[in-house]
Amino acid sequence: MAITISVDTSNLTNGDKAVIASATVFEKYYEQTETRSLYTDEEVLLQAAAWYGNKAIIQDLLQPKHKVKVNLSFHGPEALSHVIQWAANDDEGDRTAEAIDLVQLLVSHRAKITNDHLPKAVETKNMGLVQYLIAQLGLDVSVVLKYRRPGTEEIREWAREWKKVNKLKIKLSSSLNKEPSHNSIRHKI
Repeated sequence: MAITISVDTSNLTNGDKAVIASATVFEKYYEQTETRSLYTDEEVLLQAAAWYGNKAIIQDLLQPKHKVKVNLSFHGPEALSHVIQWAANDDEGDRTAEAIDLVQLLVSHRAKITNDHLPKAVETKNMGLVQYLIAQLGLDVSVVLKYRRPGTEEIREWAREWKKVNKLKIKLSSSLNKEPSHNSIRHKI
């Protein structure tokens, strides 16, 4: 079965066209694993675009015209995993900002990010991405602290420090939000 998708090809770069062509690899994989019936053609293309970090195609697939055909509630976690994996390949330089941008885009369209994504992010050794997932998206820092792989010591050290600082921040915030007791007001007078 060939993938047929209504994508405006007039504005596509050669890289965009290559991603579209590579979607057939994903389609073949899903056919081999007998899961192809779970994906629309647009969802197969979404996975390929996420794998290659192609924001233009992802944005196009998230437009209202494709809304019925792209279920990020179901296939979003897989796309997020592909983006995280893409962030690890730094042959073309640091991809942290682009990866964070793609994660934000997918999450803002109902892709569910979970603590299961954290070990994958730590494995990429991309400190900025791990920091974003914990500090901004609220993933559990203890997942990082339990992760023991060579080369991830710096990330685990940051996680330990972040946990301490966050604990102090929560403690300070809760103490500032407490109602003053009747006795403490009387002593001030």
